[in-house]
Amino acid sequence: MSELAGFSAGTFAGSSFGVSSFGGSRSAGKRTAGSGTGTVEIPRGGVRSGVLWVDVGDREEHRSYPVAEGVRLVLGTSPGCDVVLRDRTVSGRHCEVKSDRGVLWVRDLSSKNGVYAGGARVEHAWMAPGACFSVGRVGCCVRSHTDPVEGVLPLPGVVGTSTAMMKVAVTARKLARLPVPILVRGATGTGKELVARAIHALSPRVDGPFFGVNVGALPSSLAASELFGHERGAFTGAGQVRKGAFLAADGGTLFLDEIGEASWEVQVMMLRVLEQKEVLPLGSDRHVPVDVRVVAATWVGLEDAVRERRFREDLFHRLAVGTIVLPLLRERKTDIGILAEHLLWERRNEVGEKHLTAGAVGRLMVHDWPGNVRELSNVVLRSAARAEGVWVRARDVDWALGSNRLYVGPLSPQVAASLVDSCGGNVSEAAKRCDVPRSTFRGWLSKKGSRGG
Repeated sequence: MSELAGFSAGTFAGSSFGVSSFGGSRSAGKRTAGSGTGTVEIPRGGVRSGVLWVDVGDREEHRSYPVAEGVRLVLGTSPGCDVVLRDRTVSGRHCEVKSDRGVLWVRDLSSKNGVYAGGARVEHAWMAPGACFSVGRVGCCVRSHTDPVEGVLPLPGVVGTSTAMMKVAVTARKLARLPVPILVRGATGTGKELVARAIHALSPRVDGPFFGVNVGALPSSLAASELFGHERGAFTGAGQVRKGAFLAADGGTLFLDEIGEASWEVQVMMLRVLEQKEVLPLGSDRHVPVDVRVVAATWVGLEDAVRERRFREDLFHRLAVGTIVLPLLRERKTDIGILAEHLLWERRNEVGEKHLTAGAVGRLMVHDWPGNVRELSNVVLRSAARAEGVWVRARDVDWALGSNRLYVGPLSPQVAASLVDSCGGNVSEAAKRCDVPRSTFRGWLSKKGSRGG
């Protein structure tokens, strides 16, 4: 199960870690065949205070450890270790770390599955603030500032205990208790709906319904019916009464996804119901009161959309009473290992029982993840489908990353149109290649001034 991963020195130009002997001089060490160490750029600058922090990936709680100047901490599964890790790929005494003049030194203690930095197995390495390494399958990241989120619980249903996600948890838990609309902002694939569901679960409305609707996919001709419902016979084909999204969420939470893609007509409709707190179903002459907490989500920069008169300013201010900004996956790298294992477990009916090796996690931790968790899910699934046996190895991840060149949005109208042409005019296929809903891709085609990805 142990994997030694080779790499070339040029791969890590500009990286924030180096390889050397533990406690030795800060000159890059030479790699020997099979050693797993190499020559990389030396980090510049350090922490004058002499205290570094190591964030440790954990499924259940946020864990962060201060490493004072000259102090050594041992990481492993043994109860006697300074940092006890809970993963079966970690040895009893796996590695040790030490803070030395603003740099964190890491040394493998002859572990079975190794320490990975920059995607390669290393024997000794130094890590500047911002650098990450993995111990077995556990992700660890180095930072220089104190942690403002100690003692915060993760959000229910959301995998990840990184500092970035704990900051999200702090804000979400505060806002969940308040009866105000919330705008969840984040790039495609960052988990906006999961956070919306967590807000509902933490709110006084938890016993009420959670109902979601993709407003960006609503054509103006059907929007009133989908949002507010209709009476029987209200229009051709209306054979029975329909509640609509607002009434379906009455007493609970209404999740409005892709709000930045909503047509102008839909925006006008939603503004009225948010202000009046009542809906008028199609074909009815009676307004029906509704009691919903609205959580909207968008990847679109709504301030720009307001300036360009693509989004109503009054609706923006109505929705953004509380705001939560989700981090990119590359900003929460200690979560990658546990996220990947969770995604494998979720897809076990498709690919069977699979687990990642330490080398596979090491590879995942150095990828930039422009498609965020959605891209990670795609890569993990492809890796597992290729893997022979129960273990997904570094070579499987390399193959999946190399053959998984997804377009990452938002795309400009020109790039989106070119992709559609390459798919024979099939918009659904183009959206599939970007791993986004068809409605989102159509928005890229039609929006003026969108930035390319």
